[in-house]
Amino acid sequence: MNIKALTLFGLAAIIAAGVGLVLFQLGNGMADTREGINATQQYSEVYTTQKFSDFTIETIDGQTIALKDLQGKYVIIWLMLPVGCPTCVYQAGEIKDFIEEYGGDEVVVIAVSVLKYQGVEDNIREFLEKNGMPGWIAAIDNQGLGVKFEIPEMGVVVLGPDGSVIYKGVPSASSEELARALDMKPLT
Repeated sequence: MNIKALTLFGLAAIIAAGVGLVLFQLGNGMADTREGINATQQYSEVYTTQKFSDFTIETIDGQTIALKDLQGKYVIIWLMLPVGCPTCVYQAGEIKDFIEEYGGDEVVVIAVSVLKYQGVEDNIREFLEKNGMPGWIAAIDNQGLGVKFEIPEMGVVVLGPDGSVIYKGVPSASSEELARALDMKPLT
């Protein structure tokens, strides 16, 4: 095995261990160690008071997307790990099911990697090609969106057409849960 393969294997092992620890802590009601986040909070709730007038995010292709450009649509901001972890694969499937059954063109998905390392852009593209849908916006979290939206890593935030936060959820938010939170009916 060459040094590059060993390094990638080691990185994957560290990431897997970290994800396991976070999920263990969340499952046992222990607080996330990041400032401003308390993992014991109930995240899967509907929020209507918090509003974000605008923020911008740079895609992995170098484009800048502004929230005001997405006004009138629901925006799912999904903090994810582009390494193929089972939780992220499951969440991608649930978001995909939600869009196919409920959302259609009314919903924009921004998949945001919480990992930052050289070559992460390729991993994000590969992950979304396997698990996402065409049109999903891919970005890297350079702004601390988890802290900004008060959710743990691998969480989901949904902004309403006016920019208000209407849903916050921990990983594994089901398509039905998203539909209930957004009060959406099936397209068919």
